[in-house]
Amino acid sequence: MNKIKLITDSSADLSNDLVKKYNIDVIPLIVNIGGESYLDGVELTANRLFEIIEITGNMPQSASPSPVAFHEVFSQYIDEGYDIIYTG
Repeated sequence: MNKIKLITDSSADLSNDLVKKYNIDVIPLIVNIGGESYLDGVELTANRLFEIIEITGNMPQSASPSPVAFHEVFSQYIDEGYDIIYTG
């Protein structure tokens, strides 16, 4: 049986419990707000995002993870012989 790796991006908004239970890798989206860029769920929590919106009045914009971010995550599992299931 082939080894399978589940990968998603942070738009899936999975709980930490679910990510840990199923060993899912999450590639963070990029959130731009107030002239700053953050990695979603890594450098910016939902609570902090709402604080920034209240303080600045700015609405966030999101961007897909970079091709490099995908390559870094996918290549490590491909090199180890995993089949990958990606949802994003």
